[in-house]
Amino acid sequence: MYKDMIYDSDWYLIENQIAIELLADHNNLNIVEKIGDTLLNIYREKRGIEGKRIPQFCKNKTKIYENEKLIGKIYELISYCLLHKDLGRLGSNNKAVFQELRDTVQRLGDEYRELSSQDKINSSPYFEMFEQKITSVLFPLVARALLAELNELEGDFRNYLRECTSTSIITYTENAELHFRRILAPVNVDRGYSDIVDFNILSFNYTIPWDNYTTPWETPNNRIFAKVFDSINIHGQISNDDGIIFGIDDEKIAPTQNEFIFSKVARTLDLITLSNHRKNFEELLSTSIENVVVYGHSLSIADYGYFRMIFDKYVENSEVKFYFIFRKYKGTTKDKERKKLVKSISELFGKYSIDKEKNTDIFKNLIQNQRIKIISLPI
Repeated sequence: MYKDMIYDSDWYLIENQIAIELLADHNNLNIVEKIGDTLLNIYREKRGIEGKRIPQFCKNKTKIYENEKLIGKIYELISYCLLHKDLGRLGSNNKAVFQELRDTVQRLGDEYRELSSQDKINSSPYFEMFEQKITSVLFPLVARALLAELNELEGDFRNYLRECTSTSIITYTENAELHFRRILAPVNVDRGYSDIVDFNILSFNYTIPWDNYTTPWETPNNRIFAKVFDSINIHGQISNDDGIIFGIDDEKIAPTQNEFIFSKVARTLDLITLSNHRKNFEELLSTSIENVVVYGHSLSIADYGYFRMIFDKYVENSEVKFYFIFRKYKGTTKDKERKKLVKSISELFGKYSIDKEKNTDIFKNLIQNQRIKIISLPI
């Protein structure tokens, strides 16, 4: 919301924003802790309760940066919406989460009021116990409620994509075929292929236009999809009811943290559990692969785990080349997009080099042997 208001062009990068919110800020707080504290404040204010704020989670957001006054209001708005969620339109699982959150906030609010009203010689141990209860009871509930909100966003996005593709499925399939042909053409030229060779697709998208190539409106041009040997939509697809997922790389969050439920490891596990037709990621990383072609991916750290698996498979194979394809969009320049991609590629391979026992020669060797190529598509 805030990024959109200040015209930040990255506002739509949902997974990056999830990562930012789940990691601690300069106040050493993340979104779960901010909302947990705010929920109790709302309840105390509603009951007219005044008292000492919990010291561990009560950083004053408005004294750091002036714009945080607005950001603080946004967190208050989110907290209010979570506490007063319309339960009538929720499924049974999510309804139970929000009802439990509501009951827990009320119970903890009453407990805090009682603690604040008692005249104890040494109240510190009691407040410390109360803080521990917030950490162990309230924060996990807040994380689950935020995950339920993310599920709702994912559902809305899936419906949006379904509407976009179903209203013009012929056009969508034909456009996708044309785009695939443009992406693979320069790779063919570089490799000296006379025709498009069979290829696998590891898709971070949620659609499968290549499944429509045998439809009655097939033309000679869209037979490129007949070359698709196998494919997988890593984070789900809109053509079934298993759902689609947004998430972050698991390296940023420890498995013991409440926020780990937002990691792609945890979310993909849930997706696989629900799916009866999930394919094996490793099966698509065939030993016969000669080219790894990347297009349309931000190369963000959120998906680093997948790239690491690909690099592990092909970096040491001197016959494999890595192609990074990009295009210039309205409002930017070819040079700007190229530099942005170079930076992202350098960070991606740089991190991989460090992970591989700090072998910085990996990236250098790939470049010197011309195994990494950046190609710009014509407008």
